[in-house]
Amino acid sequence: KKLIELRKKYEIIVYGDYELLLPDDKNIYAYLRMLGSQILLIICNFSEDETEFIMPNNLIGKKGELLISNYKNDTDIDKMRLKLRPYESRVILFQWVIKYFAFRFFSDIIMNSTITKDKIKVEWKYKERLPQITLSTYFVAV
Repeated sequence: KKLIELRKKYEIIVYGDYELLLPDDKNIYAYLRMLGSQILLIICNFSEDETEFIMPNNLIGKKGELLISNYKNDTDIDKMRLKLRPYESRVILFQWVIKYFAFRFFSDIIMNSTITKDKIKVEWKYKERLPQITLSTYFVAV
């Protein structure tokens, strides 16, 4: 029931882009789903032993929300390494928030954006102005 609830609540589960993280690991199945301002991290330990998962660089130190797990977990989501108990699975949601945002609306705005896994940069340029003014907006995961 909980998985069905999550699927209905978070579009990222259905429509997010998929990226496999550890293709050669025999014990851990981990992947990301990315959609808009969200990153979903899914980690499954298919081993009968405790194992360690190293967080992707762009998520280290970021606060994530544990959506579901088959164990009661302590709050170690923002750490670099996660200890996974035997057959443990976790689904963690990371949200993008606005760190800096400044712009004004004009009819002559040109917008360019650059998206990477750890930040989104949007440039707002005013055409027909000399010198050209550029305002940048940064979104970062926290």
